[in-house]
Amino acid sequence: FGLNPHAWQLYERTDDGWSFLAPEEYVEPWATIPSGETYTWHLSVKQHSAPMSEDTMMLVQDLATGIYAFQITGFVSTDGGNETNVECIALFEVQRTE
Repeated sequence: FGLNPHAWQLYERTDDGWSFLAPEEYVEPWATIPSGETYTWHLSVKQHSAPMSEDTMMLVQDLATGIYAFQITGFVSTDGGNETNVECIALFEVQRTE
């Protein structure tokens, strides 16, 4: 699976549908995730120190209470050299108590 781990997108569910939130721009490195391996994005509403590695990215967004979608797009290569576009979306809810 190949992707740009910096090319994620974050959307907020509103009364009118889904509204794009972030990022405004991103860098363009390419990463290949071998079969059976993982890549992890940690999303936090507050800045804090966390160890980073080649297979982990820390994202900070000051989100209000609501429903959100995190999206990343990549490509799966087949033995024949063909690529299939794969879009991964994770829905999540934020409940702020502050």
